[in-house]
Amino acid sequence: MSAEEAAAGVFEIAAANQVHGIRQVTVNRGRDPSNYALIAFGGAGGMFAADVADFLDITTVVSPPDPGNLSAFGLHVSDIKRDYMRTLVRQCSSADTDEIEAAWREIENRGRDEIAAEGIAEDRILLTRSGDLRYVGEGHEIEISVPPGTGGPDAVAFLWKDFHRVHHETFGFQYEGEQDVELVNLRVQAVGSIHRPKVAKIPKGGDTTPTSERPVYWRGDGWRDCPIFNRSALGAGSALGGPAIIEEYGSTVVVPAGWSLKVDVFGNLILETRP
Repeated sequence: MSAEEAAAGVFEIAAANQVHGIRQVTVNRGRDPSNYALIAFGGAGGMFAADVADFLDITTVVSPPDPGNLSAFGLHVSDIKRDYMRTLVRQCSSADTDEIEAAWREIENRGRDEIAAEGIAEDRILLTRSGDLRYVGEGHEIEISVPPGTGGPDAVAFLWKDFHRVHHETFGFQYEGEQDVELVNLRVQAVGSIHRPKVAKIPKGGDTTPTSERPVYWRGDGWRDCPIFNRSALGAGSALGGPAIIEEYGSTVVVPAGWSLKVDVFGNLILETRP
């Protein structure tokens, strides 16, 4: 095995580990990752994104501007959020709706007060209810989210009813009318909406002339001469096909053969598999 083959193998293992993590929060929860776009952020995200997408049959990858700083940017523009949970084990067949509603309201009041203490006006606070439920005898729960604005007996009834649908969606079966449902935890998410900066658009056009060309080792294809592009030179509407390497300060985006790239008005690189 050559040094290049060994390095490519290490790269493939790293990509496979990321695939495993994504499957944990998609396939294992009844969601098909191919229905989503993959957001490639972090300094190394763009290097692995297309390979990870291929593993998962994802056809669209998005690389945001300054991907290495995306998490820091998100920290500054994210709403203020608090999550609350109270254990209240009750079975559907014998539960007291008023008791559940009173417990939920108590949690909501706490959330509203704590978000307001951060300087958020009451009209910018959103409270969302959910609950962890299971069939009696199961050892795991599913979180069921209640639609915003639903309260009182309607919120409790929604939990009991929607659980069967989500259970079937997640595990492929349900026992509505056959097995009692058990509430385990009540949850409330309190969100205080902040004022966000307006994201600037980038100029149209730009320069799609490669800044250079160099040999690049591609797993399965070996060494190939590959054009190198400067991301800052690409404008809105710029488009190119792989194989290509997009370089910028702090990050590199790899566009393999079989993938195309276009730039949207906000400077996001949109990678898509070509038919």
